[in-house]
Amino acid sequence: MVERIKIKLELTKVDMASEIISWFLIIYIWILTITNYLNFPDIIATHYNDAVDTDELVEKWIIFTLPLVVTVLFVGMTILNKFPHIYNYPINITKENAFTQYTNATRLIRYLKLIVVVVFGLIALKAI
Repeated sequence: MVERIKIKLELTKVDMASEIISWFLIIYIWILTITNYLNFPDIIATHYNDAVDTDELVEKWIIFTLPLVVTVLFVGMTILNKFPHIYNYPINITKENAFTQYTNATRLIRYLKLIVVVVFGLIALKAI
């Protein structure tokens, strides 16, 4: 395996805004889940069949899997974003293109994090 160039990337204002929005949304999902936990019935429906009949019931504590999964995904992608030199790239990474390729790859992961958090936030909002 070829050792790639390691570069410390600085966040742009757009990147920083994306990170801040993502963090606030993660916190919002947790607050939304915790504050509404007592309002849930002891048994909740988690799946419906084609006829819109409930075919899976679980205890209400399972609702915490939603913020837990999004938090694990978020933290995992945040850690991954610290090491852009280990990503797979469609071209060879050289000194000349490393900065551009690493910036684009980390930005892609950062936007993906934001999209994942927004989608999970919408799911949490719909569940409440």
